[in-house]
Amino acid sequence: MGPAEAMVNRLRHADSRPGTTLVEVVVALAALGGGLAAIAATATAAVRVRSVAETEAIAAADGAWILDSLATQQRPVSGAAVRGTLRVDWIVSPAMHGHVIDVRVRDSDGRVLYHAGAIASPWPVRLSAVP
Repeated sequence: MGPAEAMVNRLRHADSRPGTTLVEVVVALAALGGGLAAIAATATAAVRVRSVAETEAIAAADGAWILDSLATQQRPVSGAAVRGTLRVDWIVSPAMHGHVIDVRVRDSDGRVLYHAGAIASPWPVRLSAVP
């Protein structure tokens, strides 16, 4: 038996020992730790996205409610309101046939979350059938 065959036999016998090496355990723990860190980061991002979506939904509902309520008034006026961390501003400008209403909802950083406008007529709308 030559030196090359002796080396191969030694490697074969080394691999046949039961158990795992310390290096294998360290690599497995590092892979597991990386996977757990990725799961934690994903969960944190999901909570942040849900919170932003919830705030934007509240902003849209508040802005639409203000716009609808102002559009039904004969003489709407400009104003502002604060609800939690949201600030709602509405500007009413006279127009040829009514009023132009501009509503903006901002968060605490000043970022506009909702913006809408409408033209409100001072006369009630009546629907009637044409004979």
